[in-house]
Order: sequence, then C-alpha cells, then structure tokens
Amino acid sequence: MAFRLLGILMVINISFSLLQEGPPIWIAEFCGAVTGFISAAIIHPGGIRVIVSKFRRGLD
Repeated sequence: MAFRLLGILMVINISFSLLQEGPPIWIAEFCGAVTGFISAAIIHPGGIRVIVSKFRRGLD
C-alpha cells in the first residue's frame, strides 16, 4: 500500500513538473523513477521472475 502511494505521489510530482516553466526537471524525475524500479526488481529476491510472471498473466 505504501509503494502505491509513493507511485501516485511520484506521478503527481512529474505532472506538475511538466506544467511548470523552467528547465525540464521531469526528465530527471522520470529517469530516477525508472532506475528505482529496476534496482528494486534486481535487489528483491526473485524480483525479476515475479515481474515477468505478472506480465505473462496479464497484470491481475
């Protein structure tokens, strides 16, 4: 539940970054989110296998 909330807050933060003027900070935030997702999958035991099986099942 906590990670879902963090994901929602991250999407809100990136969307506000898209609407603001100035340097494109949203690119760095998006890359950080992707890097965090990949590193969490690698660190978690069997994480990549679980993600692959969820995509094969259709994200139930």
